[in-house]
Amino acid sequence: MKRLLMLAVGARAFGIGISAAEATEDFYVTVTKTPDHFLALRTAPTTNAEIVAKLPEGAFLQADTARCETRQDLSICDEHIPTKWVHVNHVDGHNELRGWVSSRYVREFECGM
Repeated sequence: MKRLLMLAVGARAFGIGISAAEATEDFYVTVTKTPDHFLALRTAPTTNAEIVAKLPEGAFLQADTARCETRQDLSICDEHIPTKWVHVNHVDGHNELRGWVSSRYVREFECGM
């Protein structure tokens, strides 16, 4: 986190358009047991949003601390405090899927890198 904050501060000093509020921290999560045996990857942080993929229990996902995402000039945000959604990237074969999953059904884990 310190490195991300330093990056944001350094970028601001050079006039690059990034702020500390836009900096996110990456981490990894795994899908835990769910009632339907899959976790819905959605286009927005709401249960009304379109499901773009059904992730199996045990799937590993790259996540970040983003609370908002901009798609086609539309800002999509999780307004819940504490957050009920996690912004994730999931690679399915050659396709990278990006979206939101319920924080209730994922668990953060340490990556051994």
